[in-house]
Amino acid sequence: MEDPATLASDKHSRFVVKEHEQLPPTPPASDSASTSGGFSDCVELPLLPPTTIPTAVLEQDSNTPDFHVPRDPRLIRLTGVHPFNVEAPLSDLFNEGFLTSPELFYVRNHGAVPQVIDEHIPDWQFTVEGLVEKPLTLTLRQLIAEYEQITCPITLVCAGNRRKEQNQVRKSKGFSWGAAGVSTSLFTGVAMADLIRRARPRKKARFVCMEGADQLVRGLPF
Repeated sequence: MEDPATLASDKHSRFVVKEHEQLPPTPPASDSASTSGGFSDCVELPLLPPTTIPTAVLEQDSNTPDFHVPRDPRLIRLTGVHPFNVEAPLSDLFNEGFLTSPELFYVRNHGAVPQVIDEHIPDWQFTVEGLVEKPLTLTLRQLIAEYEQITCPITLVCAGNRRKEQNQVRKSKGFSWGAAGVSTSLFTGVAMADLIRRARPRKKARFVCMEGADQLVRGLPF
């Protein structure tokens, strides 16, 4: 007599295989390369796919507040000309493999893209405040000089990804994203835990609320 647990396991395995046979093919793999230094010593990070950074401003953007931003013409606009909310053609995103090149990364904007001067960027400041014992203010220059930098592959996905299908069943308040409102890339920076630890959060602290310097049309920070 066979063990019921074994029969259940075999049945589950056959179900998984059957389901797998119905899945679409796996996207092409990105090239891999080992990196050295800090956190990356113990992991192998893939290389980004070949990329061509846009240099020309598209005609659609020439009469908008984003007149200074070059963009890839393949991106699909979901909310008209402005603000810029886009996803890549699904086939192009699929062909990218595991990582997404910068020009095809999905974009969710609530307003205009601010103009910045590169020479000013190292002096940009941010603060960690609220329910902390030691509020701190740092410049980007200090952040780079005083803290360890790590690189991680991170996937970002819009909460409205595939909402177009949902809207076909029952109309929602959001606009119709396709299935390409998701992108993965390599991000380099400082672990947030290091900064929070330095600020020494109080016992009542539970959440981190991040507020940007941008001012939207309604005058609220985002």
